[in-house]
Amino acid sequence: MRKKYLRVHYGHLPLVTLVVLAPFASMADPVIITNDTTIIAEDMTYEHATLMVNAATLTVEGEHSFGPLSITNAGVLTVQGGDLAAEAMSINGSTCWLHNAASLSVTSAVSLVNNAVIWCEGANRTGKVDMVWAGIGNAIETSNLSVDVSSQISADGFGYWANQGPGGGGHPTRVVDMVAVEGRGSTGHQQG
Repeated sequence: MRKKYLRVHYGHLPLVTLVVLAPFASMADPVIITNDTTIIAEDMTYEHATLMVNAATLTVEGEHSFGPLSITNAGVLTVQGGDLAAEAMSINGSTCWLHNAASLSVTSAVSLVNNAVIWCEGANRTGKVDMVWAGIGNAIETSNLSVDVSSQISADGFGYWANQGPGGGGHPTRVVDMVAVEGRGSTGHQQG
């Protein structure tokens, strides 16, 4: 697929970069999800499709790879473990749950606006596994992350349970308040 880039300038600063697809390039229509839907691990129907979740819950089980993915109007994306890949991800006034140490890999940009939240819940947090503390966190990998001041990526309350973990760590209300990000991005978070 050939792409042409168009830059819009104001003075000497580029304001917007648009990707214009050549007229001969075919684009599939986006799949708009307005009813609660579950994509099981074996269901490859939506692989590489553009998905738009609008005021509904999309539950994804197992490993999947989507095209651009947007969640709007109080929609919910629930990833039940496994790896979820997407070309781009936009969360507008909605929520994404990464359960059971699920990972999220986004090729281009992740954008959270209007009180959007990504909740990160690890695995093996209630006790030992084979006599060893083996808690596993989540991973979010992207080249560009934008989180407006009203939005957040959080693991609050999803670490080891109270009095669990190495050294009896864990706190019943606030466990973690940080995000590790690879690549460039702005979090909109202010130190305080």
